[in-house]
Amino acid sequence: MSGFNQQDGILHVSAQQGFSLVELMVSIVIGSIILVAIMYMFAGSKSSYRSQIDLSAIQENGRYAIHSLTNDLHLAGYWGLTYDSIKIDPQSIPNSNVSGNCLANTGSGNWVDVTQYIFGSETNPYASDCIPASEYMAGTDILVVRGVESGPDLSGPATPVAISLPSGLDNTLLVVSELDEGSLNTGSSLNGTTPDASPYSVHKMLTNVYYIRPCSDRGTNSVCDANDDNGNPIPTLVRLSLVTGPAMQATPLVEGIESMQFTYGVDTDSPPDGNADRYVAAGTLNTGATIPNWRQVVSVRLDLLVRSLQQEGGYNNDLTYTIGNVTFGPANDMYRRKVYSSTVHLRNYRRPGA
Repeated sequence: MSGFNQQDGILHVSAQQGFSLVELMVSIVIGSIILVAIMYMFAGSKSSYRSQIDLSAIQENGRYAIHSLTNDLHLAGYWGLTYDSIKIDPQSIPNSNVSGNCLANTGSGNWVDVTQYIFGSETNPYASDCIPASEYMAGTDILVVRGVESGPDLSGPATPVAISLPSGLDNTLLVVSELDEGSLNTGSSLNGTTPDASPYSVHKMLTNVYYIRPCSDRGTNSVCDANDDNGNPIPTLVRLSLVTGPAMQATPLVEGIESMQFTYGVDTDSPPDGNADRYVAAGTLNTGATIPNWRQVVSVRLDLLVRSLQQEGGYNNDLTYTIGNVTFGPANDMYRRKVYSSTVHLRNYRRPGA
């Protein structure tokens, strides 16, 4: 720094002062501490954000899975205007007429059968046909629901006239229901026929199988293995549905469903009152007279274990979960999980003999 002294007329130049080495080192240390603190805050914020995203996805998937299962259970045993499946003739379709059908577990021995509107299993009874062993998550339950779809209702007029169906339904299984009778057949067989009475309604036959497979994207080999989903297979809830053909077709519904357990509320009163007296696993119902046992079911309790789709670094899941009558964990991995439960009353339950 320089300055001019008027008294002696001499320009004085003063030495410039700066940081000493100690001061510089102290400044660097303080700056480093602040930088590290900011980095820790950023990392914590990122981890918290990742956790919130995972929990949000778990919640969304869990709710949607419960919603899908509940909707189908509400349709179990619903046959349109026909109040009881015993009034529907024929009551089943030969297995040879349905592509990809599962092994029969109904009274007639045919897969598409109106006599059993609900069925479950604690293992995979369909490993030899519609659900190969590689497509099934061991230790999870399987649920079968039968009825008719709630819409579209292709109803006829108040007086009996010939059925006129929209195009595209020739190879679709339909139920024509009247107040005291009904029929089950393909659209091509029903189109142009005249029901015995009116009013009548026409609905698509519903046969859905719910199960969990070990992966979401099966890759090019169409088989679940350790290489699927970028090397981290995602357990997925799948619905096997009766579609036009008629045929059974699998559709992945919800990712991250790791375990699915059902217990069934049975009405053991005599005479039945329509209320569940106790809840039992499927294995209890699949003994002895199978069909009568399942006709005692008035409600279903759903328990799902939902897993995050990605691992969360720094997190260790050492928790134990109770899903229905099964205990899961601790997995000691980096996936977050949550249990979702619901109890569904079967709206179309009809007590035996009524």
